[in-house]
Amino acid sequence: SGSHEGLSYHFAASMADSDGYNATNKDNAFSYHGDKDGYSQHSFNGAIAYEWAAEQKIGFNAYNGYINGDFDAGEFSPGAFTQTRQQSYNLYSQNRLAANWLSTLNMGLSKEFIANPTYSNHLSTLQRQYRWQNDITLTADQHLSLIAERLEERITHNLAYTNTDRNTNSIAAIYRAQYNPHHIQISLRNDAISGLGHRVTGGIGYDLDLDANWTVGVAANTGFKAPSMSDLYYPLDWGFQGNPNLKPEKSRNMEAHLGYDNGVSQFKVTAFQNKVRDLIDPYVCDSNFQCTALNVDRATIRGVSLFGAHDFGNLNLWASADFTNPRDDSTRNQLTRRAKQNVKAGANYQWQALNVGAEYQYVGKRYDDQANNNALGGYSLVNLTAEYAVNQNVTAQIRWNNVFDKTYHNAYGYNMPGSNVFLNLAWRM
Repeated sequence: SGSHEGLSYHFAASMADSDGYNATNKDNAFSYHGDKDGYSQHSFNGAIAYEWAAEQKIGFNAYNGYINGDFDAGEFSPGAFTQTRQQSYNLYSQNRLAANWLSTLNMGLSKEFIANPTYSNHLSTLQRQYRWQNDITLTADQHLSLIAERLEERITHNLAYTNTDRNTNSIAAIYRAQYNPHHIQISLRNDAISGLGHRVTGGIGYDLDLDANWTVGVAANTGFKAPSMSDLYYPLDWGFQGNPNLKPEKSRNMEAHLGYDNGVSQFKVTAFQNKVRDLIDPYVCDSNFQCTALNVDRATIRGVSLFGAHDFGNLNLWASADFTNPRDDSTRNQLTRRAKQNVKAGANYQWQALNVGAEYQYVGKRYDDQANNNALGGYSLVNLTAEYAVNQNVTAQIRWNNVFDKTYHNAYGYNMPGSNVFLNLAWRM
């Protein structure tokens, strides 16, 4: 990376290779195969920008990545693997058109190609995105952002999709204001999606500074999640077929929070409720094992989130905890693969050029099915890290994940990594 007379740039490349671990266990009657499932990958990304005058800039970003990953496909399909290549390119122009008007114009292109020789499948997707954002300063304390977007999605499969393209045209406005000690944000957005119609969402938030350190606030917003093109249009294959009658998920979210920050200590508590309608289950099967995606009733997620941190100088401590009740409103069962308790904590100590750290994570019991018959036990993980700056250009890092080699599962019949260590040497010119 570097810069000179208005020109700035950075480039990075990476590669990785792993023998992996066995991705499945014998609880997975369909896919189990007793071998290691490794991967190899490499990627490159770069960016270049030129600012020929104050707040007059043009730039280009690019990414290209490839991964060849093994997976288990049963005892009769040993050596199964998938090849994936991802590419993305983005050209942008950021310009100060007036003293109170900053314009940012983006044009992006992303491509993905996935090949699965085991099942003789290949899939490619193409997305083109155009975005124009205008940030307008109304007064010193009031700001308005106006956004127009277009997203074009295209998909190709070796089998014939019933529909291979989708366009989304969007407009949005965001208003932010500060009237000490009051902070307000209001947003409104409309998405017009081909085949799904118009979806209007919005939000409002208000914060009050009680004093220099304490803040209290409330927020409410609506949202939606459109079904993927595979959810809608996937051709009949291996008993699964897309459902063109799917509706988008719709959500209403509310929260209240109280926070403290004096520059050394931070604390925040947030109470929230998320209600979701037309929840999309991407894989529902009947008694004949004919499967599709369906909208399944409603869900409510209520909870409290806590965060705290303190800086002792060379030592920094932090912890967070989420206590939730993720519930299917029709059955009162716990939502699939969602824990009621998530706890994280960590410590970092800096001594001259050496930084060492420890992390702890606890995830509570979950269920792998809607009926809550297949339980996934809670688990705790401990990770250790260390980083040493050899000089201003070279840094050595080590990370030890799952120090105590805990066996745990995030999906029934699938394994997670055991104890593993990563070494990294970073050189910056």
